[in-house]
Amino acid sequence: MTCIDESSSSASSSSSSSSSISHDEIDTRDIFLTSDERFDVWNVKQEERPHLLQYSCDNGNDNGNDDAHANDNDADDDSTHTSLKKKEIRNKDEDGDDDGEHDNSDDETNDDNSLLPLLPLPLLDGCDLPGWRKEGLILSQDSVLHHPYQQGILNVGLGCTLMRRESELSACLSNKLLQQSAWKELQAKLFEEPPSLPGTAFGGPSLSIVDGRSAAIRLSPQETKGLTGSHPWFEKQNVPVILEGCTETWKAMETCTWQNLLKEYGDYQWRFSDTHGACMSLETYTKYTKSMEGLTDDAPLAVYDSQLHLDERVQLLNDYEVPPCFDGMDLFQDVMLVEQGGETNDDDNESGETNHYHQQPQETENNNDDDADSDNDSSADNCSTSSLEGPSPPPYRWILMGPARSGTGLHVDPLGTHAWVTVVEGCKRWVLFPADTNQASIGMQDPQIPSSIWFAQWYPRLQKEFQTTYKGAIEVLQRPGDTVYVPAGWPHLVLNLEDTVAITHNYASEYPRLSLLQEAVQEAEPELYQAWWPKLQASRPDLFVEKEPNATEVGNDICGVQEEKKED
Repeated sequence: MTCIDESSSSASSSSSSSSSISHDEIDTRDIFLTSDERFDVWNVKQEERPHLLQYSCDNGNDNGNDDAHANDNDADDDSTHTSLKKKEIRNKDEDGDDDGEHDNSDDETNDDNSLLPLLPLPLLDGCDLPGWRKEGLILSQDSVLHHPYQQGILNVGLGCTLMRRESELSACLSNKLLQQSAWKELQAKLFEEPPSLPGTAFGGPSLSIVDGRSAAIRLSPQETKGLTGSHPWFEKQNVPVILEGCTETWKAMETCTWQNLLKEYGDYQWRFSDTHGACMSLETYTKYTKSMEGLTDDAPLAVYDSQLHLDERVQLLNDYEVPPCFDGMDLFQDVMLVEQGGETNDDDNESGETNHYHQQPQETENNNDDDADSDNDSSADNCSTSSLEGPSPPPYRWILMGPARSGTGLHVDPLGTHAWVTVVEGCKRWVLFPADTNQASIGMQDPQIPSSIWFAQWYPRLQKEFQTTYKGAIEVLQRPGDTVYVPAGWPHLVLNLEDTVAITHNYASEYPRLSLLQEAVQEAEPELYQAWWPKLQASRPDLFVEKEPNATEVGNDICGVQEEKKED
């Protein structure tokens, strides 16, 4: 892939000529994305939310369609942007020419920005997708109309080769347009502490109520340490809780901070979804989150990487321990890995942990991406899963990273699994709904509504019904060191309120009922089910002995864990 010449020396000289900003404040080489980096961002975005590509096309701003710009009838004000976009499009062609030929006289024709279109404005000189800003959480049409000078800043973009405006950066990042956005008001509201109760207040399978609303149970470090057995009461009851004290011995609270991960693994390719497998380097991603594109996206990209065991990042897996209350047998990992020859020997674990979660990394010829081609598709080794014979066990552990407004929309964790999520740094806002909640009524749909948009558009109305229609809904404000347990089958969404890093595991157990797990796997992954179910029957015959229902199992239905109803 070729790219437009954006030399760091040019960026530095442009910045040094500014009277409002100095090298001590900003190093353009560190914050301005090159054309290759912009393409990496675009590539992940078009995989993550392909429906927003169509939005751009419908509005005449399809960055993947040269004809969309060729038909522009605007005056010279658009000619520079069009010319640049055409050159960026050619970057996606491996045989494209990068001789840098361009008539820089166009730079002088775009000083007047009065004819620029309303949002979505073409924000950057790379692969911009205006659909990612269409909800106006940061930029709205009214705000841009009332601040005409902003149009020039936004249209030119940071580090633009044709018209450098780095001198405007400080004004653009600190002006009232961004500080008084709809997001700032929403963010302040979501930082408010929702109702919660100590673990001693939990009186049985019925959910605890505070001021007419369901309240999350928060276990103190002492209560967390006092949990006995590998299947705690909240897993059997299938109700969410917040656990404190799980990270007291975690080295990961230092090694897995954003800055440390950037320092140690910035040049590695990080995955953004197991669904599509698209990746980019952490260095590029971090620059994206601090660029005007990341700062104004309604719901910025977030890292969801489950492939740490394939390269040197495997060391991070030894920096934390699975909380003892979740360290029981995983009905996926233990059964499938043992049968397929996976490593579960505690003696092989460098950290000395006595649990089965830490696989050894596969032998690869090149674990470090330093020696790999920088193009997106060249990092397949980092973005691929293991190749065991037959169906592999599903991914079960992730490092999650994202800036403010990133997160995960409403979903139910796959294959009937439970989950635990621990925040290393930052802050997350959660809403969890009981398993029998009507999913369409709470905005759970495909494609997923990003959590930032859901909180802006759905939350104000639904929250009023948390005392009536959605009385079982639970809100959580999760801070560093907190671990949230997510019950199987519960629809939930998560929003990052600031730059956040978290570690999460999913696991399968016989609770609340083995039949729910069986049905979920059989429906979603029939091939996996055919390989897994007979092995489970052979390795855990105790699970298939008929038992008389006890009070705990009867109480499951009260907690909202009922037979799943198929919905269209």
